[in-house]
Amino acid sequence: MDRSSFLGASNTSYVTARVRTKTVSLLPMDELSRMMDMSVPQILKTLQETAYKKEIEESAPLFRFSTADVIEHAVNLNLGRTYRSVYGYSRGALKGGISAYIMYWDVWNLKTLLRGVNGASRKEEILSDMVFGGSLPEAFWVRSFDDREHVADHFKGTPFQNIMRGSYGKVDLPSIEDDLDRLYYDHLFGHAVHRPSTRSDRIFLQFVRKEIDIRNLSTAVKIMFLCNKDGNEDMVCTMSRRGFVKNGWALNMMRFTELSGCSDMEEALEKSSGLWYEEMLRGIMDAGAGGSSRYYLGKIERSLIDLATGYAVSYPLSILPVLAFLLRKRSEVENIRIIARARSHGFSKEEIKELSWM
Repeated sequence: MDRSSFLGASNTSYVTARVRTKTVSLLPMDELSRMMDMSVPQILKTLQETAYKKEIEESAPLFRFSTADVIEHAVNLNLGRTYRSVYGYSRGALKGGISAYIMYWDVWNLKTLLRGVNGASRKEEILSDMVFGGSLPEAFWVRSFDDREHVADHFKGTPFQNIMRGSYGKVDLPSIEDDLDRLYYDHLFGHAVHRPSTRSDRIFLQFVRKEIDIRNLSTAVKIMFLCNKDGNEDMVCTMSRRGFVKNGWALNMMRFTELSGCSDMEEALEKSSGLWYEEMLRGIMDAGAGGSSRYYLGKIERSLIDLATGYAVSYPLSILPVLAFLLRKRSEVENIRIIARARSHGFSKEEIKELSWM
């Protein structure tokens, strides 16, 4: 990545105007809801009339025997291109902020690579599961397969070099994935904390810290449901140490561990009393009391989009409208993938609602 482009003046007005134009192409929620009643071929036909048309035409010859695979590959391809497009026409400090944020997909791709290499998957299968929406271009990931025996060396000069050199092949893959998640948020926080020179920069930092809280809340809910099922208190402590991300707005390690050890969501809400996300969590529970862990995780993920959208409205000439769009795009693609895959397995509309981020 060319870090020289992070210098100089930001073109915030231009980028936010372009993003507003792209927002128009996002699918309305009622359109996604109607897809839950469609067959997979009907979903494909609907998407061919949207911004995904080009990618569907490209993907169709690659997956002749699975319409759901065509859809998944096409929306991932479109998502990566959309992210790279926004990154490509941004400049200055704005580009730096976007670069730090979209490293999410570089982490995603590295996890996908490591799982695939460890599982002896074919190169084509691994690449088809990647989303080329991060700062590292597609060509970088294609070259990562040149020498599987020394794959860690490929990441020299990237933010991942220390993890790959120090951990790959020495510790279990879940531990590496936890390290990658922490690295991403450490990198994002580090970028945000070094640019609070204006009010919009300080709000960006506040948003990043609250996103870390939401990420920790999501992890705590996963641990809570898993450990309550197995009744293993030692597992709570172990998973909490591995899963916690520092620098959140409200959740420190002690509060995170308390949340992870709650017996149910009611107790988790009680432990969240007075914290900034209390009302958000209460609203999720009121809408689906007694829901599954997947329900709560999907709705917590959705709350991040709502948070970004609220900031975007208040600070229209900042990085926040850009991040709000990127999150909405990611959510749209995730919902399409969930709906298409669930319909291919015969899931009902109510079952899909439980799985989706809507």
